[in-house]
Parts: sequence; structure tokens; C-alpha cells
Amino acid sequence: MEVKEIYEKIQREHPNLVERFLDKSSRESEQEQQTIYGDLSDWLRDYYTLIPLADRDVVARLLIGDYVIRHPYCLQRVYMVIQESIVYGEILFNAVPCTSMETAKAVLAQEKETILNESHHFSNLTEDIRIETKNIVITM
Repeated sequence: MEVKEIYEKIQREHPNLVERFLDKSSRESEQEQQTIYGDLSDWLRDYYTLIPLADRDVVARLLIGDYVIRHPYCLQRVYMVIQESIVYGEILFNAVPCTSMETAKAVLAQEKETILNESHHFSNLTEDIRIETKNIVITM
């Protein structure tokens, strides 16, 4: 059986296969989880025992690719607000995914206010320095 025939047969007989593995993965603990590609490869190994490893790889990629292309949320734009700080030699990193530019700007403004007003690192600054610090230009 050719790769294309296997892929089409799986699409017909198991149209929600990738979604099932995504649901399964969301219910598992981090220690139990593996990638969706890994789940698909294992499934293909168990149910299509005669196809070679290279063909299983291609079929798994086709199934995942088809899911991504057809799923309404997979191709949406995501904005990331990334904060990186170095405090006393310790590097701190935080990333917040946002669904719109407006949300990203609001998250960014909140992060900036939190750092300037609630962080003990800026508590000893004079008002002149605090005003200058608040006027930092942040590019997106």
C-alpha cells in the first residue's frame, strides 16, 4: 500500500485521529505526555505494522499537517509579550501569549507598571528618575 493510500484510508476511517490524540494529551500529566507526532507514530506502528518507518513518518506528518491547515485556531496569529530581566546575576524570563495586539499592549503596560511600582528594586529611586524610567520606549 502506498503512502497516499494509507493517508487517505486513515482520513476516511479515522477523521478525528489527531484531535483524539490532542485531547488525550491534554488529560495526561507532563510525565505521561509525548508529542502528537509520537502518539501518531506509535498508533501507525500498532495498526499498520507492514509499512516501513519512513512511510509511517510521512503519513504522520501528512495527518498533522492536514489538521493544522484545516483547524480554525492553528493558523491564527499569536502575539507574545516577552520579559527578560537580570536581577543580581539571575536571569528571569516570562512569556505571555496574547490573541491580539491590543491585549499584548495591555499586558505589556501592566508588566511595566508592576516592575516600576511593585518591585523593590525601584523603591529607592527619586521621582525624577521614576518619571524618566516610565518614558522608556518599547518596540513591538
